[in-house]
Amino acid sequence: MIASTSVRSLSSAAVRPAMFCRQCEQTADQKACVSVGVCGKTPETAAVQDTLLQTIKAVSTYCVAARQQGITDLTTANEWTLDATFSTLTNVNFDEDRICDYIRQGQAILDDLKTKVRDVKSDIVSWNTDGLNNDELEDLGMTVSVPERQKRMGDDDAFSLNEIATYGMKGLCAYLAHCHALGKYDDDVMKTVHEVFCKLADSTPDQDGLLQLVQTVGETNATVLAMLDEAHAETVRRDD
Repeated sequence: MIASTSVRSLSSAAVRPAMFCRQCEQTADQKACVSVGVCGKTPETAAVQDTLLQTIKAVSTYCVAARQQGITDLTTANEWTLDATFSTLTNVNFDEDRICDYIRQGQAILDDLKTKVRDVKSDIVSWNTDGLNNDELEDLGMTVSVPERQKRMGDDDAFSLNEIATYGMKGLCAYLAHCHALGKYDDDVMKTVHEVFCKLADSTPDQDGLLQLVQTVGETNATVLAMLDEAHAETVRRDD
């Protein structure tokens, strides 16, 4: 599983690193970048990306409930989910202000959904970034960093599955954002995207459920890649 020993050793030493990022093959010592990213990512950017990821999970949880309650006009939430998730990929966006803008956009979407959706059952319903400045958003990100989330789950193997699905979703949403830019869209895929992020918000160490989630991410990614291939082919045909 994904380098769970590196998190455990940091936790046992009661050390809070300046950052904890291990989402690419350049990761320091094959464990994690804990002071500054090998790619150049700063601790500040890493922290607000963690805040943004948690906001994505919160918005997704409400989107899942919205669909269950018959609310289907989720265009703004759908587009924001793709762009915001894409922005957390390594080497995509190191602009802390831009990441904080995504967080504030997500909070506005979340506030709107809360006026329409009833009885959402999830710990993440209490997530709120309203009124926080950039420094406070950084501080909030430290509370949902990789080591902190692993401690809450309390099971290294289950958390590794959670991480695999998380990084898979970042790539999937990047491809899907490209599809959307080329005019290709599938609401069933967006439904799956929100369902996956909703599951990732849950800190229950459900190994079987998380293994199935990883498989769902892989299957959906294959669907999205086929969509992207067709979107490019249609673009070429139009240009010809």
